[in-house]
Amino acid sequence: MASSQPPPTTLYMPIIPPPTPAPSPPPHQYSFASSDPAIASHVATFSSLPASARRQHLYAIIQECTPIELLFLSTTIAPMLKRDFLRALPPEVSLYILSFIDDPRTLARAALVSKYWNELLKDEYLWKTMCIRHGFSRDAHAVEAYRREHMRDPPPVPVFQEASLTSTSEADPRRSPLFTPRGLQPRPPNTSFPYRKFFIYEYLRTSNWLNKGRLLRVHRAPLHPPAPDPTMPGQLAQDHGPLTNPAIPTSIAIDGQWVVVGLANSRIHIFSARTGVLSRTLVGHESGVWAVALISEGGDPLGPGDPSRFAPEGDPLVATPAQDGSLPPALRSAVGLEKPGSPQKMRLRKWSIPDPFVEGGKAERPRHGKPSSPGGASDGWGQPNALVVSGGCDKELRVWDVKSGFCIYTLRGHTSTIRCLKVLHGRPLAVSGSRDRTVRVWDVQRGRLLRVLEGHTQSVRCLDVCGNRIVSGSYDCTCRVWDVDSGACLHVLRGHFHQIYTVAFDGVRIASGGLDTTVRVWDASTG
Repeated sequence: MASSQPPPTTLYMPIIPPPTPAPSPPPHQYSFASSDPAIASHVATFSSLPASARRQHLYAIIQECTPIELLFLSTTIAPMLKRDFLRALPPEVSLYILSFIDDPRTLARAALVSKYWNELLKDEYLWKTMCIRHGFSRDAHAVEAYRREHMRDPPPVPVFQEASLTSTSEADPRRSPLFTPRGLQPRPPNTSFPYRKFFIYEYLRTSNWLNKGRLLRVHRAPLHPPAPDPTMPGQLAQDHGPLTNPAIPTSIAIDGQWVVVGLANSRIHIFSARTGVLSRTLVGHESGVWAVALISEGGDPLGPGDPSRFAPEGDPLVATPAQDGSLPPALRSAVGLEKPGSPQKMRLRKWSIPDPFVEGGKAERPRHGKPSSPGGASDGWGQPNALVVSGGCDKELRVWDVKSGFCIYTLRGHTSTIRCLKVLHGRPLAVSGSRDRTVRVWDVQRGRLLRVLEGHTQSVRCLDVCGNRIVSGSYDCTCRVWDVDSGACLHVLRGHFHQIYTVAFDGVRIASGGLDTTVRVWDASTG
């Protein structure tokens, strides 16, 4: 007989979830609390020991540790020892420490450490010190060129603000916008000169010159000109035949906007300095172009002495009549003869923009005048358009408007090839040297010959200008120093034994180089 058994029942056991571990404390908040009484007692005893005994105790424990335990100690202690010393210090002290760094690449790498360091290294006074240290503040004209090219309508700099940025030796913590107790506040917009951007621009520009820069564009001129189009105005329909002179560059002038290249095939190419694109070709010379000069748009009259001496009257024995009376209004405006760029109004203009590297922001005119640019460009006298002055084998000096491409003036007077050409800064005066042994001074704003400087006995090969002084070098083995306003020959520099091919003049010294394999340096004031 089967015994009756109760049916099986299901037993439900409660499941207790495992305890959730507490979050790990940050590195600087490690807790030594332990439920083990022995560890708690050991920690309490260690805390009561003097400093020397604590070090001995730690050393004894380290000696007993295994490599794995030592690795645990290392990874635990290393984050606890890390500390941002620049954040811990007041900002003015941090900037004082950073001011001892000379290498800008070190500062650039430091700016990548953290957001705080990046903001700290944006301090303009720090970069002003770097500009002074690297010599970027010595040429006030380079600073002005940067302001003119990269800063549109710069706001005036208050005197009190500029006076607080005087020299690195005056440690005034209020000069920095980072003067806060701890940490940085949002930086207000900078209304002064951007020293950091200026330093980066000058540093990269200098590095590019030293490292050959970067190739922007290559332009290859054809050996033969294209056939003339009879439908285009100003072009002749006859066949010129093969080109006698190939398109060999003979001279160049460059500023921040334009690159002007004179060619042996009588043409002048104008390229954009920013893109390298051929913008215009000037056609008008009948023979090869051997000298070009570029006059930048804008500028102020920087003539020496009285500002009313904008252009001298010229020698009445050789001066030619002005040609500006027959110019159309567009070309009169291009050379600054129409309002508001008339000479009468420009005489009242002054150097009013403060120099950001001069105490008080008061810019002074150079004592000896501004030297010529190595790039062959000169500052304008307030005219709205850039101009090109060219000369060559056809014995003519031509003045061109870059914007329209028109030839404004054709100046005649030389009796042989024009070999060298310079334009004074801020004055519409061009100086040309020729194989006819003369140096001639021209008013390129009104289109007239002013003076003929005679004295060389052979071809004039090179020129340089500074202020109102001209230095000419000749195949007669001499250099001559001239006054552009009076036409007087101030000094004759003798010493070379062969033809002189190049001269350089900064207002104080004259350097000349000749085929006798020597470079000679002269005192411009005494000769």
